Amino acid sequence: MRHQDCLRPFPARVPPLPGESLASLIRRTAAAMGYENVGRVLALLRERGPLPPHLNDLGPGRVLHYLAALLRQSSETVSSLTVHCCAPALALVAAGRQPARICDSRTILRCFSSAWPVCRLCLAEDEIPYERLIWSFRPVPICVEHGCVLVRQCPTCRQRLREDRLDVLRCRCGQRYSDVEPLVVSSHGLALARRLHQGLLGGGPLLSGMPAAASFWWMDRMAAATDETPDWLTEVGQRVGLTLDGYHDEIAWLAAAEIVQDWPQQFFGFLDVFQQIDKHRNTATGVGRRLPITSPSPTARPSSNSSPSGFRKVGRATISSASIANRCRPGKSSRKATA
Repeated sequence: MRHQDCLRPFPARVPPLPGESLASLIRRTAAAMGYENVGRVLALLRERGPLPPHLNDLGPGRVLHYLAALLRQSSETVSSLTVHCCAPALALVAAGRQPARICDSRTILRCFSSAWPVCRLCLAEDEIPYERLIWSFRPVPICVEHGCVLVRQCPTCRQRLREDRLDVLRCRCGQRYSDVEPLVVSSHGLALARRLHQGLLGGGPLLSGMPAAASFWWMDRMAAATDETPDWLTEVGQRVGLTLDGYHDEIAWLAAAEIVQDWPQQFFGFLDVFQQIDKHRNTATGVGRRLPITSPSPTARPSSNSSPSGFRKVGRATISSASIANRCRPGKSSRKATA
């Protein structure tokens, strides 16, 4: 393709749909252009600069402006389809600073999935099937419309959903995602997912007196801790209607949401269980150092052999939404990103 042709907008104009992700819009545009895959669109973009590993992570700059021109959309519209539209609610900033406008790489790894999960019920109901950006938000592994767990891999070939597929409804092996039996969670699990969804959209604080970004940071810490507490996860799984087999990460995030929802009683109940597990203090990523428990002085922190009641007593005196918010620092994360 000649360089001057690259400057022309695509003949097929495909407007974005409500809540659509950038990857989904590029996929629908490639299909409308008659391309075999999205590779031809990506090749055009790479001529203007490097692309992020995930199309939804594309930040402002030359590539985004060029893509906006190709799509005949404003740069602001295209940016609203990326993870950066969630920056005010997720990216930590120093005290007194304005809310972030861009998600840094740590925030993206912490909060967004590297997979391409979908809700098979939403796709079945769509007049024009498309993928929502919210589906990649790791703390909400449930469709807030239908209350079912998002599909992350094909049930037939067990492969992850591919980014470069043109048919959003079908796996490369031929399996239609709309034929997959949905796994519906309990009303309690759906309520937790909806609360997190509203927190992401600015629909109210998750913890009183704490900014949304600090709240999600704290939930990340709690998800990391509950992830190492099987007994607690099993109980939460029973309440939300999921089992640890295959849904470990999903339950960990919902467990963190449950702790935030019933703050601080649920938190101190969790501490009683957490204190009973081994703390691998000799490892760089030991569980014993994952909880951001703040205290006015080192002497106020419980020792390794403190009883659960002692841990609870110190916790009540030192844990507050303000202390957690003060503990937050841009770039901190305790939990490795997973699919």
